[in-house]
Amino acid sequence: AASSFRMAMFCTFLTYVLCATSAMAFETSFTFRLDPGTEECFFQSVPKDSVAEIEYQVIEGGDLDVDFSLHGVSGEMIQDEQRQGDGMHTVESNQEGDIQFCFGNMFSRVTEKIIFIDIGVNRDSDEDWTTFDQIDDTVDGEFKPVVDAVHKVMNQMEKVKRDQDNIRGREARHRHTAESNEFRVPLWSFINCCVLIATTGVQVFFVKRLFIDDRKVKT
Repeated sequence: AASSFRMAMFCTFLTYVLCATSAMAFETSFTFRLDPGTEECFFQSVPKDSVAEIEYQVIEGGDLDVDFSLHGVSGEMIQDEQRQGDGMHTVESNQEGDIQFCFGNMFSRVTEKIIFIDIGVNRDSDEDWTTFDQIDDTVDGEFKPVVDAVHKVMNQMEKVKRDQDNIRGREARHRHTAESNEFRVPLWSFINCCVLIATTGVQVFFVKRLFIDDRKVKT
């Protein structure tokens, strides 16, 4: 009986681990530059019975806004946003194909935008969880605390992942700001030095003029 319980516990735990590790199929993030008066579109392949999550954030440029549109595998319009600074959207796909999402800066004629994107594709593992529940029903009640603990750990991991995504977006914005300041601070320091030197020279010139006597002496 003890060996059967240990075997059932091992099978249950192994099934749970496989479900957890197979849930995430793909994840990536990148930053790109969107020129004024242009539109950029991207495509992401998704497998059958999957959920795609797309998060974007404008980290520099103008009022930090951009147009965003999202199309499903069949080409249907899922989301259409105008002049938004950030957003997060989910696409559930019951067939294999490519989803399309576009960023537009057509309303701006001068300012370019820097946009950070995070993409994640999760495989829908409902069938795996059903199998897990069936195995869980055959296990003695003494193993239930372990199952509950693993469920709690998975929920906490999901929260950690969401927090990491938010931190990644803020980190991209702050990094780009720091890199921009690395050029702007020396530039403005040089301009201020030039203005200070020019002002000093003008002041010295006018002070010297006060002590110059241009009157002619008659002999």
